[in-house]
Amino acid sequence: MHLVGADISLLRAALETPPAPPYACSHGVPLECALRHLATIGRWTAVRLRLFVDPSAGEEQLPNDLPYTLAAAADANAAGLGVVLALHYSDTWADPGQQTVPAAWAAEAAAAADEAAAAAEADDEQADIDSCRRDATVATLTARVRAYTTEVVDAFVEAGIRLVGVQVGNEVRNGLLWPSGQLFDMMCAADTPADDDGCDGIEANPSTPEGAPGGVAALDAVAAYLLAGAEGVRASTAPPDTPLILHLDRGDCLPIVAGTLRPLAARQALSPFDILGFSYHPKHHPGGLAALSDTLSTVARDYSKDVVLMEVCFPYTGAEWEPDAEKWAWPVTPDGQAGFVRDVVEVVRSVGRGGDYQELEGEGVPVDCDCKAEEGGGAGVEGDSGGGRRGHGVGVFWWQPEAVDGYGLGSVWEGGRYSLFRCDGVALPAAAAFADARAEEVGDGHGDEEGDGEEGRACRVCPCGGPMDVEAA
Repeated sequence: MHLVGADISLLRAALETPPAPPYACSHGVPLECALRHLATIGRWTAVRLRLFVDPSAGEEQLPNDLPYTLAAAADANAAGLGVVLALHYSDTWADPGQQTVPAAWAAEAAAAADEAAAAAEADDEQADIDSCRRDATVATLTARVRAYTTEVVDAFVEAGIRLVGVQVGNEVRNGLLWPSGQLFDMMCAADTPADDDGCDGIEANPSTPEGAPGGVAALDAVAAYLLAGAEGVRASTAPPDTPLILHLDRGDCLPIVAGTLRPLAARQALSPFDILGFSYHPKHHPGGLAALSDTLSTVARDYSKDVVLMEVCFPYTGAEWEPDAEKWAWPVTPDGQAGFVRDVVEVVRSVGRGGDYQELEGEGVPVDCDCKAEEGGGAGVEGDSGGGRRGHGVGVFWWQPEAVDGYGLGSVWEGGRYSLFRCDGVALPAAAAFADARAEEVGDGHGDEEGDGEEGRACRVCPCGGPMDVEAA
């Protein structure tokens, strides 16, 4: 796999905001460069960096504007890592729960909509004013997406940043640039606990967004926005083979993924993309490893595109705050977190490589979910399905490995329980588990193959000189 690393979008801010977390290796030796340490012990190849349009316009004062992200990208390149640029097309977080149009773009689109409505009403009193306003909004935002994408990608190229991918939108399963691009929020059987009658919740074969009120128009808009983003990258000075990534969330539920991809494929909106990315957070995506494997393998086969997990994470502590922890395949401990890393990387690595992931007895058991493809259905659709080549699993990115609670950044997400560093800044076993999970790969450019495998794992040493233990201290 050639895209292995983490989203380190807050690392530079954590280091620049005193007091900085006291990052240290697993032996407690202070680190001169936390990023280089993680990359070395985990055999990382790249990092993911999110970019907001104008975070100063949002309620939450986030650092991820263009100058900050360029500096973070330069840090990554200096550590020998490529950069995947994650364009959010928002002033703040963009995910299935919110996809807010940047404030400046919203004002521009509103003005265009008002102008179009006034012109239509003056020309024809019977005109469909709502449609005129919508068409003007979508046209304006489409143009802004295209121009903005070219502008920021050019900025990274001009700064000498080595881009190894551009992600167009973030977790766009429910669309982007709401409300014009808002899609129907599909549900999965694993999301609803079984009731008293033993029902596994709602059907695991949800209606597609196209069937929802206004769904056709919303999908048309989403397709236009995604295509505009792809066109923006290709119009930039980035190398023409820079991979384009489309990112959804529910890697654990094939019916939901298919319900999003099929109508987009019918609009040729998947054609420009080289990689289909997904998220897998067991707390929010309870389908299990078997369902994750099924989703990734089916999508890679049906669309002939490589797949990557753009966000994965698992807590190393705080089981008492996880009501479903007893159902998970891994304990909420440092060693459990490391086991999660190895298992998830193995799932991704198996995609398209001579057979799908096979569960070990008692591991990765799905939670009340039959998140499989419809019988005979798969995920593809005529018109934009695969052309014969089967895609492969090409990468995994951890989510916020740098988050340590209580230092310069104050309270961090989930109290830092999903970090690759303990609350005292010491590196956790999961940080090295990325390398252990990839140990049997050959020709990966990371040194002597004889040092791989179980014996090689025992011989590996920390940069401080101590043994690279994967067990928690």
